[in-house]
Amino acid sequence: MSPKYVDLCEYPLEALASGDSPIAIDTETPGLARDLRIPIYYSWAAKDLGAGAGPPTTAAGFEFLAALCTSHRPKIFHNAKFDLTVLEKLEVPINGELHDTLLMHMLLNEHHMEHHALKPLVRELLGQARMDEFALRRVWGAKNKANFNIDQEILHPYAVLDAANTLALYELFKPQLIAQGCWDVYRTIEMPVQLVYKLLDETGIMINVKFARDAIEGMKVALDKLAAQVYEAYGEEFLISSPQQLGRVLKKYFPLREKTPTGQWKTGADILKHFLSDPKMQLIQGWKFLANARSKAVGYEKHVVDGRIHPDYKQTTKTGRCNCHAPNLTVIPKQRGRITEVEVGNKELATLCGEAFRKVRKIFIAPKGAILTAFDYSQIEYRIFVHYTGSGRLIERLRAGEDFHSMICEMVFGEVTKRLRHITKVINYGILYGMGKDYLNQMLKPEGITAGSVLPRYEANFPEMRITQNRMINTARQRGYIADVFGRRYRLVPEWGYKIVSWICQGSAANVKKTAMIRTNKLLQGRRIAQVLDVHDDLTFETFPEDVMLLTTIKRLMENFSDRFDVPLPVECSVGHNLLEMEEIELDAHGLGRIQRLCAA
Repeated sequence: MSPKYVDLCEYPLEALASGDSPIAIDTETPGLARDLRIPIYYSWAAKDLGAGAGPPTTAAGFEFLAALCTSHRPKIFHNAKFDLTVLEKLEVPINGELHDTLLMHMLLNEHHMEHHALKPLVRELLGQARMDEFALRRVWGAKNKANFNIDQEILHPYAVLDAANTLALYELFKPQLIAQGCWDVYRTIEMPVQLVYKLLDETGIMINVKFARDAIEGMKVALDKLAAQVYEAYGEEFLISSPQQLGRVLKKYFPLREKTPTGQWKTGADILKHFLSDPKMQLIQGWKFLANARSKAVGYEKHVVDGRIHPDYKQTTKTGRCNCHAPNLTVIPKQRGRITEVEVGNKELATLCGEAFRKVRKIFIAPKGAILTAFDYSQIEYRIFVHYTGSGRLIERLRAGEDFHSMICEMVFGEVTKRLRHITKVINYGILYGMGKDYLNQMLKPEGITAGSVLPRYEANFPEMRITQNRMINTARQRGYIADVFGRRYRLVPEWGYKIVSWICQGSAANVKKTAMIRTNKLLQGRRIAQVLDVHDDLTFETFPEDVMLLTTIKRLMENFSDRFDVPLPVECSVGHNLLEMEEIELDAHGLGRIQRLCAA
């Protein structure tokens, strides 16, 4: 159903052609869902043109919108990935330099409580109430349902203000980014990679729909069996997935102490982990892990279009790492679905849950005649931390090819065994990411040691960890932020001061990966090989036989950061027909030949 809108203003075609000042563009759609991203109205604003709006469905409206898109003026959007997707439906090329005020603000205030949404920013920074937003909401209805019947008298001034506000925010943000030294990371990383993420959304990744449905059904049977054991152990039936009912039942057996603002007992993993020595709690934790695995599989199967999932990647996290929804692919189980006894409290349950998560990974597949190729940055955040320590002894050992955890293990214990390396890895992770002593003790419990018994030795032999942490925290307290090697700032939140170190390591790693995505995207233009996944520290590609020889170039482009870091950032390659059955492979002549054969298998 097409909206019956008319032209309500003059379209300044001549002025558009004669000027070169930046122009803000905004689009209105009947809903936010992917299939509703259809342009029904648009607006513009520029210093020399003023602000206006119109429908793309009239001849004059379409002519001006086409002229806007094809002009070589810089274009400003708020959430460019969305607007560009909408405008592409009109099959009009979009020329000129692109800007995004959402990404600009993300670099200026990564902790924004409203997730950088346009209207809250306008109220906070421009002092405009924008009450028209609430008027539009009242008549719009649900944004995930089509609504082509918005009154033009309401929609037109709303759209005009959106474009005018976007232009005003751009003029406010640009000098701030320049003054803070963040303009370069915005122009060379955040804006270009947004277009790569847009392509990643559109490409999607293939899944085995039949396997997914069978796995979902199989996990339901396992969940029902486990639920029966829970009911028997607790002497009553209740809705395990309900925090309220679960809290009520658990309180009878465990000394729960914390409540939510609504008065319910807290039942999150951080609360229940303290009681995992009890078989009753192990059943609950096992059920939760299994339910989580099934929920992932259900979500993936639900979003299949033509055999593929097309997620929506976003760059608006505190550290710049991507997140993802509809569905969230960044929570695909890592490490081929391993669940440890520490996490569940029981070896048998850990095996059951691990198998469920393995099935979730197996859902993701390569198309016929291709293979999935994953490039994983090995220990990247630890290596980046070593760079920030400036420690010559650590840097030289990493340059010599040593494994980070083995290196620290040898420094602390004087030898490297499987057990000691695992202990060292747990401590490295715990300290770098601000793990409390209680949880560190929980993680070390299976090894029969406590944090207190090993930390003095650890800190005496690896003083760079605490020294660097203290230096970064003190710098952040003095300046209010610390900056990474790319120029991105990580601002201190006083109650989360200990997190600033993990933020800069995660954020630096994210900038590395995004730079790699930009580099590889240029290489892949016009070829069948395509990036299909960004998850954890991996970039995954769908690789066809004719493009196998490009893999060595991709690896080189991903590793080449010697201009930024004093330590190497090695990338490991693995291949497989699905995400579960991936095998590590060397990209030498033998390995490339094997990949060719696997493509044909």
